[in-house]
Amino acid sequence: MLSKQLKATKEAGLKTNITLFYSDDVTYANSQQLPAGWTQDNAVEKATDYTKEVLNTLSKNDALPTMMTIGNEVNYNFLGLTEGGGWDGFVAMATISKLINEKGVKTALSFGTLMMLKVFSM
Repeated sequence: MLSKQLKATKEAGLKTNITLFYSDDVTYANSQQLPAGWTQDNAVEKATDYTKEVLNTLSKNDALPTMMTIGNEVNYNFLGLTEGGGWDGFVAMATISKLINEKGVKTALSFGTLMMLKVFSM
């Protein structure tokens, strides 16, 4: 269904953006729940596999979007990775971004309010 909508939207000359939440629920700056069956130990691998699956499915259906947003209101705890001040989460985002960019799709991040406050207070 999503592929069909993206393809029709692109054919109408519009730019498209989809957000990959990496969660079974809506995510917010202070709530980043992993999907069922994911653990902090396998979250990066699962997120990478999920991203590849989405990209391959959309590509096969000629429905790649103009842009993909990694997560919703992400911050230091992306995928529950809080070690090193959350640096591991940002490394995971960079890895995922590279996969998306390799398909010719732009990437965006939707930073949560907590992250924005932290950045602007530095």
